[in-house]
Amino acid sequence: MELSGYDLSAKADFGSEVKILAPKSDEETDIVIRVVGANSARYRNATVAAMVDFPMPDDADSETLADIHFKRNAVKFAACVTGWDNIELDGKPLEYSKDNARLIVSRFYWIADQVGAHLSNDENFTGA
Repeated sequence: MELSGYDLSAKADFGSEVKILAPKSDEETDIVIRVVGANSARYRNATVAAMVDFPMPDDADSETLADIHFKRNAVKFAACVTGWDNIELDGKPLEYSKDNARLIVSRFYWIADQVGAHLSNDENFTGA
């Protein structure tokens, strides 16, 4: 069996674009976010960093667990964002940066959900 056609890491590293849908209406917006996939080294490294940054306490209740899960996802998803088009915040264009990526996926759960779903689907990454 030839394995090179199944190099999911290389395909994930190549990246893909997420066309963001509006919350509630699911209408396509003009926002496009570029991401690497969940099989990328970037995602794997961010997963470890998120676990270190936000450890699970032994006595955590469900609200605490949900909050930690959300924070971990923000770390992982922001690490996978490599750029975007057409994002404005408070009436001004928002330039891509690592900090701004973390801001977007932390503040706008509906964007984080779409980014997470996209980067988790290997079919979205066809490689070079």
